[in-house]
Amino acid sequence: MELESSVVKVYLVLHVVSGSARKGIEIDFSLAHKLGLECDIGDELLFDLYYLECDKEMALEQHRRFSEAYDFASAYRDATPLRTKTISSIAPVPY
Repeated sequence: MELESSVVKVYLVLHVVSGSARKGIEIDFSLAHKLGLECDIGDELLFDLYYLECDKEMALEQHRRFSEAYDFASAYRDATPLRTKTISSIAPVPY
């Protein structure tokens, strides 16, 4: 959570694999390079998941660029519960 803005950051992690990948969990090495992502097999690629209304354009751009790897547009649509929660209803994780 960014304390200055009270925004909860949500990420998608895709593991880079060689060959067949499970959509939403893994990304094939060849596809990652086709999409312009610099990585090696075994890497984890971290993507911001945009859910705030003010980030809608970034979510659409991300979907345009990377939809072969993940349906970022549906991630934005499915995040409505996140947008409607108040920050006080989300408990911090103790370390």
